[in-house]
Amino acid sequence: MEILSNNEFEIMSIFWSEKRPLSGSEIISLSPHRSWKERSIHVLLNSLLEKKMIRVSGFTSTRTNIGRTFTACCTQEDYMVFLFRSGEKPAKVNAGRLFSALHDQGMISESSIQELEKIIQSLKDEGDKEGS
Repeated sequence: MEILSNNEFEIMSIFWSEKRPLSGSEIISLSPHRSWKERSIHVLLNSLLEKKMIRVSGFTSTRTNIGRTFTACCTQEDYMVFLFRSGEKPAKVNAGRLFSALHDQGMISESSIQELEKIIQSLKDEGDKEGS
């Protein structure tokens, strides 16, 4: 696995949220607030293919063209675990799913889970005091 650029991460986030094969044109339509230019979709998809983050899963046809569809090869949580292991700062992620993925890969022990539970309870208690 390799570290993704911000633009590649944006595209992978679409795959992770949609959880289905997507074509380049679908990715463009699903990302109206994208930071990359529409005409660079092919370069970004080819880069993700080279990094083995996506794979070609099939083909789709329109009236005038036949295009490839792509599927993510890893979950967002797996990518976040990779970032933690590599020392990179991860982007936003669902903390519960991240800790579950870290636990599944043997990176969080049962004692760490108990410690996290204490921290969570402490944060809840602190929030209750502030709300009073």
